[in-house]
Amino acid sequence: MKTVFLHDGPHHAHGVWAKSLNAKFISNITPGFPIIYRIFKIPKVIAQIPSDTELLLCESGAAMIAGAMWKKRNPKGKFIQIIDDPKITQLDKMDPITRKIYVWALSQCDLLIPTTPLMKSYIPKKYQGKIKIVPLFVDYKKFHQKKANIESKNIIFVGRVGKEKGVDRIVSIFKGLNQTYGESRLYIIGDGPLKSTLKKSSENIIWAGFQKNPREYLIKGSIYLNMARIEPAGVAVLEAMATGLVPVVTDKVGFHYAVRDVAEELIVKDGQEAERVIKRLWSSPSLLREYSNRAMDIAEDFTEKRSLIMFKEAVEWII
Repeated sequence: MKTVFLHDGPHHAHGVWAKSLNAKFISNITPGFPIIYRIFKIPKVIAQIPSDTELLLCESGAAMIAGAMWKKRNPKGKFIQIIDDPKITQLDKMDPITRKIYVWALSQCDLLIPTTPLMKSYIPKKYQGKIKIVPLFVDYKKFHQKKANIESKNIIFVGRVGKEKGVDRIVSIFKGLNQTYGESRLYIIGDGPLKSTLKKSSENIIWAGFQKNPREYLIKGSIYLNMARIEPAGVAVLEAMATGLVPVVTDKVGFHYAVRDVAEELIVKDGQEAERVIKRLWSSPSLLREYSNRAMDIAEDFTEKRSLIMFKEAVEWII
């Protein structure tokens, strides 16, 4: 089928999926601007889609609206939306106009592809019948190390430094741990709106900023901590597990189900519980090693091959 991929970057995994369909890549509307503003840019994007396109694959919320408009004009065409936009988790909090636009766009999709069960749960019930979950994948060989740094008392976080990611919680937890483990360090890999505020009281915290390849920092730690209030997708936890870090996360992290397969106790409700679990792990090297080995084994299952098979099966479901 003649396929086009509307993207915002794109995400590496989404690009791999699109290439498997021999899709033509078309860059989407400027990300970061309010959705209402970007709607006025959509006609220019649609104009770039060849008239003989049979299947349109989209990522991001703005692309979904462009895709919905394309579908309206081409009802025989197939429209697939990768659900990776965190805004889908805020449908009930959107202003009425924006929400109406999002819900209308969802109604036009032939197939919705969230990457985690958590992301799926935020999609309105009436569209659950057009969903196929396709997990992201991790470059295991790139991140894996033969011997994890179990002796380390360092904690790592990779992601946007924002309230939704719970970075304020992570800093608070680390301050408590640092009183007992003075040699410990917290590495925060990423940028965001909370960074300038949190840096004011950040003794023994290394703010590394955005890193295209975070592996050089991941190998410095034994614990990967993510106290997100909401992170429905996010592959960083899998990359950390592939490196041998033991993940401690909330159930608002999309891949928490993979963490649960390592050990139930690694899914925490609050900072107090997270601090208790980390202290238990650091006081028991054998348990930390066991969880580290298990984390690497589980991460190894999230392969590009498996992800591609699931993606192609999903596409075949509607064509």
